[in-house]
Amino acid sequence: MEIIQLLKPSAAQYATFVEKGLSLDLDFLNAYDWSTELVEQNGKYGLINCIGEQLLSPNFENFQMMSGHDMRIGERVVAQLNGKWGIITLDGGEGVWVVEPAYDYIGYPNTLTSFQKDNKWGVMNIATKEWILPLVCDKIYGANGFLFVNGIGVYEIGEKSGLILDNGEFTEAIYDEIDLVAEEFSKARIGDLWGFIAKDGQLVQDPDEAYFYEYID
Repeated sequence: MEIIQLLKPSAAQYATFVEKGLSLDLDFLNAYDWSTELVEQNGKYGLINCIGEQLLSPNFENFQMMSGHDMRIGERVVAQLNGKWGIITLDGGEGVWVVEPAYDYIGYPNTLTSFQKDNKWGVMNIATKEWILPLVCDKIYGANGFLFVNGIGVYEIGEKSGLILDNGEFTEAIYDEIDLVAEEFSKARIGDLWGFIAKDGQLVQDPDEAYFYEYID
């Protein structure tokens, strides 16, 4: 994710806003850009909130975060230091590392988060620092590019695939093909046999026995 500077209204724009007699309690709130912003100092980057309060001091090389998000003290962000990615908690200063910067890529820092290191992928519960899936997977992905946005993800080991849910449950990597369809139970193929995926990971033909379901928030 590239670093993008998000701009607030200038003082002149603010003055024009007031001159027009617009209400500061509603109109200004709607017009203002509440996004978290980047600040740069000596080639390093930090984060401030929309009113200029420091969230993280400018000691980092890059961040991965969703554009337009109003981040706050206590939240986590994926940050890059010395070429490696980690997860840090915003504290208004240098931050507190939740996961030390030692990885080539880290996904969005939900409780269950995908990691890549040395071309291998895994999923960690960052609250407990326990690996749900160790760094042995060749690929991990979600239906639309974000793991767990729709509650379910896919991991691959060699030529086989498995499913993992946002609650930490997962199947073994036994499937030759997986078909994820929004708002439907997931289907998979083992050899020539297609079926729904039951809670024990086996294929079933009755959707009432299916368990792995992709939902839309």
